[in-house]
Amino acid sequence: LRDDTEKAWCEGAPGDGQGEYVRITWAGPVEFRSVIVGNGYQKSRETYLNNARARRVRIETGDGLSVTRDLPDSGKHHTVRLPRTAKTNSLRVTIVEVYRGSKYSDLCLFYLSPNFEETN
Repeated sequence: LRDDTEKAWCEGAPGDGQGEYVRITWAGPVEFRSVIVGNGYQKSRETYLNNARARRVRIETGDGLSVTRDLPDSGKHHTVRLPRTAKTNSLRVTIVEVYRGSKYSDLCLFYLSPNFEETN
């Protein structure tokens, strides 16, 4: 997902987004020690509150790493540190719990990426 506050990934499945996920794959192994999550739809404060946001996420890598972390309900970038450096060709971020939207049930994220600058 790109770092663009005018756009967002919104899961669009029935329900509030629990159990939905984003999967990223690479042609070969990459290394990273943290994942950056931009929570919500940032177009405006109203849009942010109208849509669901991730409260708890599970981060899994193809090399067997799995962590579950809570995210604050704010429209900032959140860094989720992993217990070790991941050396993998895949990343899956699953929505475990949500902050419900006041108008819509779609869960939105405006940014999601491994932090390739942090490997140790």
